[in-house]
Amino acid sequence: MLKNINEKDKLQLTQFTEKEITPEVLSILKNNDFFSKSSVIGDPSVGLPIEYEKLIIQLERKEIILEYYNKIIHYMAQNNENARQIFQAFTYFMSKTR
Repeated sequence: MLKNINEKDKLQLTQFTEKEITPEVLSILKNNDFFSKSSVIGDPSVGLPIEYEKLIIQLERKEIILEYYNKIIHYMAQNNENARQIFQAFTYFMSKTR
């Protein structure tokens, strides 16, 4: 949670290998188009504090950077399978780092 949007660059990242990720989450990462290119979703202006998560996927020849603002609000507003999978993947990594 951020009090100010400028704090996002100061966050520490946690690294996972493919072997450490559950098959269900790996399937989402490999099959959901959202995870195929760098993207930003959610709305950082929804309120304070700002929920912010960053996922970096490193492949052999490219790096994909995904940023997710206020994921619970975004997921509830979208209310579809694609949003559920994105929420599920980010929630998985969040639960592993806390």
